[in-house]
Amino acid sequence: MELIFEIITDLIIDGTIAASKNKKVSKPIRYLLIFFIVLFFILVVGTIIGMGIYILKDDIIAGVTLIVLGSISAVICIIRFRKTYISKKNIE
Repeated sequence: MELIFEIITDLIIDGTIAASKNKKVSKPIRYLLIFFIVLFFILVVGTIIGMGIYILKDDIIAGVTLIVLGSISAVICIIRFRKTYISKKNIE
């Protein structure tokens, strides 16, 4: 069951990213897809950081580790977003 869920999620995320980069898709649809991609990654990173804050009460090392990993993931997501979507708009 987990494998099926992973495959479906991977297809949806990859399809959304590919469609958001395609110039043949109209701008409102691309912007909506970009919004969903950003929302998805905000939820994932926010969940990791939230779990770190929650676990921080019981285990300081595990909580700090999750907060650091979530922060690093947030920075990487921001860099990739800027590289993928914002830099290309300035070139064209």
